[in-house]
This record gives sequence, C-alpha cells and structure tokens, in this order.
Amino acid sequence: MSSETELRGDPAAALSDRVDSVIDESLEATLHVQNIGGITQCTVPFSPGITILTGENATNRTSLLTALNGVLGGSEATLRSDADSGHIELSFNDTDTFTRTYERDHGQITTSGDPYCEDEDLVDAFCTLLEHNDARDAVERGENLRDVLMRPVDTHAIRRQIREKTSDRDELQSRLRNIDQQVDQEAALSDRKEALQAELEDIESEIEEKRSIVSEYQADMDMAAEAEELVDDVESAREDARDLENQVEVLKAELEAVREEETELKEDATELYHDAVSSGPTDVSNRDDIDPTEIDRDPEHDGESISDLKERVSSLKARKDELTNTIDDLTRIINFNERIVDEAADLPGVTPDDGTESVTAELAPESQTVECWTCGSTVEQNTIQSRTRELQSLVEQKREQVTDITAELGTVQDRLEALQETRRERQRVQSRLEQVRKEQDEIVEEIEETEAALDAKRGEIETLQEEIEATAELRESDLLDAYQELNELEYERGQIAAKIEDVESELADIEDVREERDDIETEIESIREELEDLRTHVADLERNAVDSFNSHMEDILDRLRYENIARVWIERKVSETATRMETGEFELHIVRESEGGVYEDIVDTLSESEREVIGLIVALAGYLVHDIDESVPFLLLDSVEAVDSQRLVELVEYFAEHAVFLNVALLPEDASAFSDAYDRVTADMLTPS
Repeated sequence: MSSETELRGDPAAALSDRVDSVIDESLEATLHVQNIGGITQCTVPFSPGITILTGENATNRTSLLTALNGVLGGSEATLRSDADSGHIELSFNDTDTFTRTYERDHGQITTSGDPYCEDEDLVDAFCTLLEHNDARDAVERGENLRDVLMRPVDTHAIRRQIREKTSDRDELQSRLRNIDQQVDQEAALSDRKEALQAELEDIESEIEEKRSIVSEYQADMDMAAEAEELVDDVESAREDARDLENQVEVLKAELEAVREEETELKEDATELYHDAVSSGPTDVSNRDDIDPTEIDRDPEHDGESISDLKERVSSLKARKDELTNTIDDLTRIINFNERIVDEAADLPGVTPDDGTESVTAELAPESQTVECWTCGSTVEQNTIQSRTRELQSLVEQKREQVTDITAELGTVQDRLEALQETRRERQRVQSRLEQVRKEQDEIVEEIEETEAALDAKRGEIETLQEEIEATAELRESDLLDAYQELNELEYERGQIAAKIEDVESELADIEDVREERDDIETEIESIREELEDLRTHVADLERNAVDSFNSHMEDILDRLRYENIARVWIERKVSETATRMETGEFELHIVRESEGGVYEDIVDTLSESEREVIGLIVALAGYLVHDIDESVPFLLLDSVEAVDSQRLVELVEYFAEHAVFLNVALLPEDASAFSDAYDRVTADMLTPS
C-alpha cells in the first residue's frame, strides 16, 4: 500500500502514520459527544462490526453519526444552536485519542483539535454515507460519477512527481553519458600505459649503463657528489636571483602605478582647490606659496567662504522672517481699516446729526466721518481709505523684497551646498593622497630590501662559481657527467612511473564506473517504469474504480434479488481529446429484464430503493479503490429507509464485510429485522440522564 500511496499522492497519504497502529480488528472504540447537533452530552462505546443506532426520527441518531464524521475529520458535525462550544472525543482501547472542538465567536464557528484524518473531503465522500452524500446525490441527479469516484486523486501531485522523476532521470542520463565518455578513453589509456612502460624499460636500461660507467672509476665519490651539489646549488641560486629580479620588476611596476595615481589625485586636488579659492573672498589661485595638494581643511579660503555663506543664509532668513512679520502686521491693519470703512454706519464714530448731513453723506459717502481707532479723533472715511492704499502699496513693496530675498537665499544655499561638497571631495582626495604616499614609501622600502637580497644572492652565486671552478677537473671527467646523467635518468624514471600510476588510476576508475553504470542503468529503467506508472495511473485507477463498482454491484444485486434488474454497470468512456490525466467520463448503464427480453433503462425510472443502493455502492467502490478501508475504520450509514428491511439487512451486512466499524441509523421497524447479536445504541443513550 505504501508504494500505491506515494504513487498518487493518494488520500491515504493525508492520514498520519499513527493510523496504522489504530486499525485493528480487536479494537474497542469510545465516542464522547458534547453539544453537537441535537446531543447535549453522551458517551457511546463501539465494538468492531455492525452497530445499529435505533430510534424514531429526531432522536439524535443522525447527530451521533455527524459527530463521528466530525472527529474522523469530516465537515458534517454542527454546534448546538444554544451552545457556545462543543467537543467530540474518539478513543481506541483507551490509548489513541482523537478530538474535535467547535466554538462560537461573534456568530462564526471555529474548529480545532486533533481529528483522525486531515482529508475532510475523503471522510465526507466515502466514509459518511448520510442522506446528502456526494455519491448518493450524483446517482440521484444522474451526474458523471467520475467526478465523485476520482475526486481524491491529486493530479497536480502526480504531475509534480512526474516532473521530479523526469529531472532525476535526466540527471542520471547525463551521468551515464559522462561515464560512457570516460569508458571510451579506456583503449587510449591502455595504449598510453604500454608506451610508458616501454619507455620506462628503456630508461632502466640506460640507468644500468650509467651505473656501469660510474663503477669503472676509482675517484673519490664524496668529491664527485660535492661537485654535483655545487652545480645544483649555483643553479638554485640563479633561480632565486631570477625570482628576486622579477619581484623587483613587479614592485617597480606597482610603484609606477601608484605614482600615476598620485599625479591624477594631485590634478584633482588642484582643480578642486581652484574651484574653492575662486569663490572665496580673495582670489589666491595664483599664489606660489600654497600647495593645493597639501590643503585638507583651508579655513583661509573655502572655510571662510563657507562661513560667510552660512552667515549670509542666516541673515537672509532673518530678513525674510522680519519682512514676512511686517507684511502680516500691515495686512491686519489694512483689513481692520477696510472693515471700519465698510461698517461705518454701525460704528460709534459715525455722526449723522440731522437730515441735511444724512443727505450729504448719501451724495458724498467719502465725506462721512468716523472715529480713528488709533488716536480717537474724528476723521473722514477718505482719509482712512487713503492711508489704507498707502499701506497696501507698502505691503506690495515688502512682498517684492521677500521674493528677491527668497531668490537670493536659494542661490546662496546652492553655492553653500556646492562649496561644502567641494570641501568633502577635497578631503577625500587628500585622504587618498596620504594613503598613496604611504603605499609609495612601503613599496620603495620593499624594493630596497629586495634589491639588497638580490645583491646578496649574486654574491652567493659568485662564491659558488669560484668553488665550481676549483672542482672543474672532476666535473669535466666522465664520472661527473655519468653521475649527472644518472640522476637525470632516475628523475625521469620517477616521472614516468608517476604517469603510469596516474594512467592505472584512471583505468581503475573506469572499472569502478562500469559498475556504477550498471547501477545507473538499473535506476533509469526503474524511473522509466515509475514514470509510466505515474502517467497511466489515473487511467488505471479509473479502470479499477469501474471494475470495483461493477463487481460489487453484481454481488449486491445477486444478494438483493431485484426482480427486474438484470445488471447495473459503469462504462468508462474515453474521448478523442482525453489526456492521461483527464481521460473521459463514467456512464451508468441500467439493464432491466422483462418477459419481452432485456432493455436499457435510465436513472429517472428507478425506484428510490434502487437509486439508494446504487449510490451506496458507488461510495463503497470509492472507499475500497482508494484504500480508505486500510486507513479509516468507519463506515457510517443513514437515510436508508427506502430499502425494504430484508434487503437492508443484506446491504448492511455486505458493507460490514469491508469496514472494521459499520454504524447504521435505523427506524425501530427496520432495526427489528436485524439479528439481536448486533450492538444497538438506543435513543435514551443519546440523552443525558
């Protein structure tokens, strides 16, 4: 089953591994329910086999089944309408316990706990065969049964597994190609090994010849060795000298690069210096006593300019604020004067003493008098209006001054920011100049040290050459040449032997990868088979589902003996546009028989009993074909009153053959047809005492 589960991301994969330890024919289960459906509180034990929930309608039989559905992981359980919380607990042999809790919060029901199964749809569709079970409804409405039977199959998971397996296969095939390329080199490596071995044999022969020459001389062996060592030492010293010469050249190149950078930095510093001093209070750009590259922070020039600009910014802001305040004050005075003039008729200063003056005021309103609010004297309105116009003109002048100051302030601030940025850039350049000069000093010091070491090495070479000249006679003899050639041959022999070892190692690797190649080919073939299984899995599962339904339907019809139904079967139809993941539809066929022979009927003409039986068998087929019977030990039946009692007994007992626990809700008259050996749960057990 594990391989089948992995193959399809099967519904059983949604269950925890602990389920395997729960399903056992010797199980005893206990269900505790509180505030679910119509049940206030009850505790009900279950033994393997058939348990009949007997009672009239509205005796909480269905509520108990929905509670079982809820704790198994389904969606049928509901909280009592008058309760804020409900709880369901299912335990097996008082060891494994599963729970479901329902809580009402501001009109919303929240669910929590540790249910038996995490796949809600699976429990609802194939374990809980209540009145509105999807399989039963699909038969009732004449819908495509494939949608129900194949619902647990996760085609997305299958496609993902196909992609993963394809990637694994491609990686293995790539490795196989690399191995083939490696194996293809075997012949060439073998030829190379033979050539190296022949070369080694030749060198061995030469070594023997040189050893014979050496043995013919009676010269001092130590002196010969010393003469040879002197030659080696001087060559080594010369190599060291060449390394030191190269090091000096590299250092000089580094020094040149650093000096070029210093020159560029000086040019940058000079340019930045002239930018700064040209905007200062005094143009000192032509002074010879100032080195721009030595200026870090120059308070005499840009520092003074920055200080002046900051003071100028502060001064302009203060002047702008002063003018703004003056404008505000004058504006308030203007507004007040205008309001006095507009409301002159209502103010205490207006003096229309007689009708004549009133007529005059109407003809020349500007001659009306009002009391001046500043000095208290009586003045004509036109005097105040004239003063108001003067103030308005003054305000306009002040506003123009504010505009000019604002523009000047922006210019000064821009210059200040530019000057500050120039100062920062000069400081950066100066910092890098200091660093470059330090690097120059370090390189110069290193050059001096290296040249000193080179001089010492040259002296060492001269000393060695003098010693070599002292041994010239011995070196010029055949003995020394023989020794030197012998050493060279022995060195060459070692090199060839090392090459032979490398070739032998590569040949050994080829032998190893040959074994790996066999393993990879086996693994690739296994993946090919898995890919084929994955690609054909949906179709295979469809065929299994159809076969399962047809087989169980045939069995149950034999048991129930419906007189005029010859056969009920599903035909799997595959359309021309079908894919391996979406293959087609399931068409339900009903074959009746009569005195005139057999004919095909439709669902609409079936009796309610016949439709219910077909719907239940569809659900049972799904329960079995998806291996749910190996994961969830419960089948729950309800609303089966349409089936007559004798057939109902046969139907329930047939279902019980495929589940550890089968719980069925029956009316008393239907329950009486069942053997007394079956456990019963009565209505009083579902009501608190």
